[in-house]
Amino acid sequence: MGSQQSRKGQDRGLSEDSRARVVNLKTWKARKRIRSMRGSISWTRYVLRQLSYILVILAAGSALLSCIPQKFQAESIIWTWFFAVIGMVVGLVLHALHDRKWAARFMLVCLASMTLSLVAGLFTLR
Repeated sequence: MGSQQSRKGQDRGLSEDSRARVVNLKTWKARKRIRSMRGSISWTRYVLRQLSYILVILAAGSALLSCIPQKFQAESIIWTWFFAVIGMVVGLVLHALHDRKWAARFMLVCLASMTLSLVAGLFTLR
């Protein structure tokens, strides 16, 4: 009988593929509370995110144009910095509104655009 019980115990055990998942209830409640407080995306966050998309596209496009040696290269460098600075401000506002993932991406692209146009401007001055 003892051998039968040990065999049954082995059959009832969890296989390696189906392991139980331990959930920290305190962390789960905290995440649920944050999600419920944040709720769905508000109109202001939606408008700011769309504005950030537009500003990032304009800044990146101007940065690429500033790399091409043309007569309007200086103007495109200025436009790049203008769009990137405004995009960084909107990104900071998004960050304050807890849209941190998108804010970080937008600000990174704005920073890269500013750097690219700065390098293009330095080579123009040479």
